[in-house]
Amino acid sequence: ERQKWFEEAGFEDIYVESNDGLKLHSSMLKNEVATNKWIIVFHGYGGGGKHMISSAQNFESMGYNVVIPDARGLGMSEGHYIGMGWHERLDALKWIDYILTEDRNAEIALYGVSMGGATVMMISGEELPSNVKVIVEDCGYTSAWDEFSYQLKQIFNIPTFPVMNFASIVTKIKAGYFLEEA
Repeated sequence: ERQKWFEEAGFEDIYVESNDGLKLHSSMLKNEVATNKWIIVFHGYGGGGKHMISSAQNFESMGYNVVIPDARGLGMSEGHYIGMGWHERLDALKWIDYILTEDRNAEIALYGVSMGGATVMMISGEELPSNVKVIVEDCGYTSAWDEFSYQLKQIFNIPTFPVMNFASIVTKIKAGYFLEEA
């Protein structure tokens, strides 16, 4: 039923370019009733924007224009890795800028679940335009380091040292940041 709503609602594919040259995709739905209320809905790890259809439908029914990004490397967005929220926070700034080109009087809410929750927590440390009125995170993790350390212990019963230290160095080489930063 939610998928049918998504297909019939009139979502538009929109794109921005990330700071590192990736073509990023979002689905955008302008509310039938003209409004300057916008929400950007960020999905969790390994998902894509379409995993947030239920949230999108709820926010649309509350009168919001809705933007649902596909995080880098997922869905229709380019990328070779998932940044665990660290690079995605900068991508989120691009979506905020996009909305402001559509509506300079936009009042923007940011909402994220899991990795999306971590993304919006991380973006809260950036300088945001006054148009961003609220940030809501749902079950985000404290840091990428903590999340991976927990998974190592719970799933594989492996100690964090030296695996996490090595993984952090590889992440710096491949993605440009240490896991401790995110």
